[in-house]
Amino acid sequence: MEYVILIGALIIFVGLIVLLFRWVIGMNKRKVILHTAFAEKHGFSIETSKYLTAKLNTMVGQKDGINITIDERMVGSGKNQHVVTTLTLTPTSFDFDFKIGKEHIFSKMGKGLGFKDVEIGDEKFDKRFLLKSKDPDKLKMLVDYNIQADLKAIDADLKASIYGNGNIMTYALSQPMMKQKQLDSFEKVMELMLKLVTKKNGRRETTNY
Repeated sequence: MEYVILIGALIIFVGLIVLLFRWVIGMNKRKVILHTAFAEKHGFSIETSKYLTAKLNTMVGQKDGINITIDERMVGSGKNQHVVTTLTLTPTSFDFDFKIGKEHIFSKMGKGLGFKDVEIGDEKFDKRFLLKSKDPDKLKMLVDYNIQADLKAIDADLKASIYGNGNIMTYALSQPMMKQKQLDSFEKVMELMLKLVTKKNGRRETTNY
């Protein structure tokens, strides 16, 4: 009787493992389809690599002379291993470093980088969004009234901070984009970043999507 129970438990365990693998494979296929559609929409090339059971995508393209890379990478080890999705725009014409994000419990960490808090003067905006830079005046000029309005419009879509560092602008999510809603939010942030990069003399160049 004990052997029967043991064999039954083993069969159930193997069955669960098989179902889990099928679920993972299905999720990966759906993600590749979503990412391929996103790449085609923007005229990006896409390559898919495999890391254990995960499919990792890399999209590369260009808009308005700006090189765009969307890269999925596995970081960490053991139980802390997870996918990070990074959007990179280069080159930029910025001659200062900055951070644009949201107020949260770790907001003050930027001071360790020598960044200063930058307030626009709009109480609601300053409470909701976090601006940091070593050159506050330059960041204030960059985040003008129009950019402020754009940030407010994508408030719910901004899941991480935008960093300007030298001639590179980045935005990194500590998760893969598995659903269309996530890609839609990511796209809105990408559009805002392109507006920032192509913004000159307080005026924005037109970007067609």
